[in-house]
Amino acid sequence: MGDDGRHRRRQIEPADQGLQAPSTRCTIVVGGLAVAAALSLFRLENISTVERTASHAINHLSNDLNPPLEVVMLLGHVARSADRRGVALAFRHVRLSAVLPASGLLAYGVAKIAKQSVRAGRPLDVFGKGE
Repeated sequence: MGDDGRHRRRQIEPADQGLQAPSTRCTIVVGGLAVAAALSLFRLENISTVERTASHAINHLSNDLNPPLEVVMLLGHVARSADRRGVALAFRHVRLSAVLPASGLLAYGVAKIAKQSVRAGRPLDVFGKGE
């Protein structure tokens, strides 16, 4: 039985798989972060009076409301993780479906710890009076 080339496996080049070089990915991430930073600075200068008043009203509510709100926010985060996991499973990315909820909950936990250690004020208290 001769080898006529039909049974040979074709080597798949990285370009065939849609992969990008690490430097290209880094450029995209850095560019995206730069755009986000620029847009957030623009938004900071243009917070409306209505939005500022609503934020102050919410920020000055009693701290007794924090525990129930924390539970609601955590449940929302878990539900979001489950949704993403379902999408990953729908596309047959089993490993990704396992990593997404774990990484999402880890990010939530790290953010909670970082916020407590930094002791930052609430958003509009940090940014000042504005308009």
